[in-house]
Amino acid sequence: MKWLLGAGAAVGLTALLTRWPNVNDVQTGRTPEYPDLQPQRYPDDPDRVFLAAQEVGHAMPGWKLGDIDPASQTFRAEAAVAFTPFVDDVWVEVQPEGEGSVVHARSKSRAGKGDFGVNARRIRAFFAALDDSLRSKGGG
Repeated sequence: MKWLLGAGAAVGLTALLTRWPNVNDVQTGRTPEYPDLQPQRYPDDPDRVFLAAQEVGHAMPGWKLGDIDPASQTFRAEAAVAFTPFVDDVWVEVQPEGEGSVVHARSKSRAGKGDFGVNARRIRAFFAALDDSLRSKGGG
């Protein structure tokens, strides 16, 4: 009976570890393992979107913004990985596109070869919060 429990635990652990792609660097539009993660487009002007992106970045749990460059409309953040001693790096860039803006994001683990989907979830959470922020301010 013990061997059956051990085998079940091994199968469960294997399933858990193979659920996510073995990547630790996720970029919008550039990571084939996550085709759904694309740069996000907004009808708002880049200055407004960049300001909202910074506000959202400051509000993201575990994020510390640094290297904010209004001229290139980019910022970098360090993101603490919950329940671990690990810190990941995040980059956000806002570019003009037609009458609106496009936002690119990248999240990269500093350690390891796989991230258990953390970087992709982080980018999704950031974009969801940015969507909400711009919508609540009458844009987006």
